[in-house]
Amino acid sequence: MRRCFWMLLSLFVLGIGGITAQATPLTYGTIVTGRIDQSTPRQVYTFDGLRGEYTRIRAKTTSGNLDLVISVLDSSGSLLATRDDSSGAKDPIIEALRIDQNDTYTIVIGRFGYALGSTAGTYELVIERVGVSFESGSALRYGDTIVNKITPQQGEFFYTFTAERGDLITITMRRDSGDLDPLLQVAKVATRQIIAENDDMPDSIDAQIADLLIEEPGVYLIIATRYGGAAGRSAGDFLLTLERADSSGQGVSPQVAIPLPLNTPITGEITPERFEIYYSFSARRDELLTVRMTRLTGSTLDSLLTLTNANLQPLATNDDIVQGNQNAQIAEFRIPSDGTYYVIASRYQGAAGTSIGRYRIELLPLGNVFDRVIEGAGRLVYGATVELTLDATTESAIYAFYGVQADIITASAIRERGALIPRLTLSDESGRVLSSGSEGAGGSVRIDRYVLPRTGLYYLRVERGEADETGEFLITLAQLAN
Repeated sequence: MRRCFWMLLSLFVLGIGGITAQATPLTYGTIVTGRIDQSTPRQVYTFDGLRGEYTRIRAKTTSGNLDLVISVLDSSGSLLATRDDSSGAKDPIIEALRIDQNDTYTIVIGRFGYALGSTAGTYELVIERVGVSFESGSALRYGDTIVNKITPQQGEFFYTFTAERGDLITITMRRDSGDLDPLLQVAKVATRQIIAENDDMPDSIDAQIADLLIEEPGVYLIIATRYGGAAGRSAGDFLLTLERADSSGQGVSPQVAIPLPLNTPITGEITPERFEIYYSFSARRDELLTVRMTRLTGSTLDSLLTLTNANLQPLATNDDIVQGNQNAQIAEFRIPSDGTYYVIASRYQGAAGTSIGRYRIELLPLGNVFDRVIEGAGRLVYGATVELTLDATTESAIYAFYGVQADIITASAIRERGALIPRLTLSDESGRVLSSGSEGAGGSVRIDRYVLPRTGLYYLRVERGEADETGEFLITLAQLAN
């Protein structure tokens, strides 16, 4: 009677409202320690439980005369279990507590009598996940295996799991008895839309959804059934497993690429399981960008960078910034068109390489190519053609273009009509003339196979000069193969 009285009094002192305000989160299998005494008669912890899980909660006095009490409550404050002594010992254990719904649960650990008690000392507390129910509606975690039975009366079972973006999962349903012909389906709970399905594995009647890439985080539904579903006739025991690949994670593919922000370095890691990581960013035409990948202290990584367009066509790549330097950089790259681009951070020799380690990657904006263009200049890109009429009203025109060091270019003013032979000059951003055109057939003028000395802005100027003639021209700019 005395013990029951003190237990009821303890629960009254424990209270319900507000006990989770300063609770410490717990994870399965992690031991936490603390002290209970006159100033701290109880401690509060929380854990996230999933429907169908079985848990074991153990508390142990490690010093002093502490007489421990543990209680478990759900988020509404309802008391699910409480233990004082277990088998006559002072260390309480709550065995096989079943979780009935997905929720955040509270564990309160204190001394017998709580504020009215007199014992004190230190303790250890651990919560363990000891199993999961095979019943339909249970929530699974990666690594779980359950056994169940398809019968003529019940042809399908439903299980849920929570996934993060980038998870690469495999679900397998194997027949264990009978003539069962397994069928697996996966759906997003929020939409109930089937996103994957499998009836037979290669050379097997068993079902498997292998390497399913999760593109959106959330709760997913596994439908474990038989060929023909509820109308099917096969039956028997099955084993269902849910696994997550070691290579999972954001960046594992373009579909789950990691957003790469401007001017904000982020870190990553190349491992034996992941030799490349995908990043994505959006850019506008003619923006200049530099991408830099720097290995961190203690890393043996030999960095490799690749920049691609939205179709994963490589646009630029770099292994070493300078010879022997194992950092990578794609410098002053001009964006060819508006859209999404990918950066692939990898290592020298990719999948065949062996270097690993942590790195820092950053995307640096350098402005638009044409931010510094002189007023009134038109714009040209390689392969472009524009029409120009030179007369008393328009005696000259100037066009800006962006070139890369060692580009070989040809620029032409091709006469379409009139008698005018224009002047054609190429100058750098400072206005220094680099080359002048030569007259060709039909009054056209051409700068042929000029090698650009540096990366940056250049200008083509077409002038009428002192002549009184007029003419209509096609102005062209082409990049030639080396």
